[in-house]
Amino acid sequence: MKTTQLVVSDPQYLAEFIGADEIKTFFESRYEVPPDHLGLLMRNGQFVQAYKGAHFTVGGLFHQLKGLIGGSSSVSIMIADLKTFQHFYKVVARTKDKVDIDGEVVLDLQINPEKPQNIIGMMDGRRSLSKADAAQRLKSHAWERVFEAAISRVNANEVRGNKGLQDLIQADLMKECERIAGDLGLLVRAASVSWALNEVEKAEAARATAERETARLEFDFETLKRDLERENITTSVKMNFKSGIDKLEINNEDELKRVVLANEIEFADARETGARIAEMKVLEHEINLLKTERLSKFQGELQQATHDGVDLKVIDERRRQIERNTESLDRSHQLALRTLERDYDRETRELQRDERRDDRDFDREGRLLQRGEDRTNRLQDRDDDYDTRDKNLHIQGKEREYGFDTRKKEVDVADKEQYAQLARQREQDKAARDR
Repeated sequence: MKTTQLVVSDPQYLAEFIGADEIKTFFESRYEVPPDHLGLLMRNGQFVQAYKGAHFTVGGLFHQLKGLIGGSSSVSIMIADLKTFQHFYKVVARTKDKVDIDGEVVLDLQINPEKPQNIIGMMDGRRSLSKADAAQRLKSHAWERVFEAAISRVNANEVRGNKGLQDLIQADLMKECERIAGDLGLLVRAASVSWALNEVEKAEAARATAERETARLEFDFETLKRDLERENITTSVKMNFKSGIDKLEINNEDELKRVVLANEIEFADARETGARIAEMKVLEHEINLLKTERLSKFQGELQQATHDGVDLKVIDERRRQIERNTESLDRSHQLALRTLERDYDRETRELQRDERRDDRDFDREGRLLQRGEDRTNRLQDRDDDYDTRDKNLHIQGKEREYGFDTRKKEVDVADKEQYAQLARQREQDKAARDR
């Protein structure tokens, strides 16, 4: 016999009801619940037992005969997914220094295996429960009581890499989930928050980049300045040293000419010094130009970061549009489910009306049969009365004929037994009519 596996019809469903009409067959069918799912059996609206990895059969000739003789029961099965699932959603919280930061919450949720039947309390319409609907129960309560309360204790530049803050949020979220959905069969296995880059962190990153660029430019400027000073000092020392030696060696006219020539050399060196000063001014101009170019490049990077922020806003708007479209699809899905539920209720009411009509027809036929049986019993009773009267008349005639005054004491035993049998028959018929 082929075994049919019972699982939730949609991976986004956490639990789903399977009605009796979906598994009711004339021939016997075999079903199984996998180990990672839970089957909750309900009979006549009451919870019977929870099964993990169960096998059971439905239908068959014996059950059909049993239903005809002893009546049937309303049986339904709820299939629940025991695997851990994740749910993501966005949060916005305000820090201690009044900065709004965005974050993405990750929740690991699971149905409580010890109390799986309590998940019925979260189902709407006793049809199905999606994972998003189950997580939505926690989102509205945890926003102010967990995220706002935790983020308001720290500054905007202290949220990233703060393990203590993550532990605090996870502990408070688990406590809040236990308070809200603990008795509804829902557990929180883990929780964490990923924070987006906020305005304070962007400003600090831009400031750090600017400080590094400024330090590099200052280092380049100091390096060039030291090179120029080193070259100037070396030239001056050489020239002064040579002039002092020449003055000490003047002894004749030729030496005097040589000193004059040395003065001319000093004049030429002065001109070379002027040229060096001009070169230094050119180098200073190049340094200022390089500094201006670097600052302009840095300003461009800042503007690009600003444009990136605008792009992030555009992406956020697109994400919100996708979320709105998703909510619209969920709403359409809910409307379709409600339409199916209304059709199911209408068909159920029609079936109930047909059953009541069949019951009325059966009662009417039973009353007709009962009236026919009562009429037959009355006719038989009348015939029995006629026979008894004839026998009494015959006996009285015999008594008159033979003159037996004590005939009643000598009645034949066979007649007494026949009279007793007739009396018992009448009592049984009367008791049957009374019933």
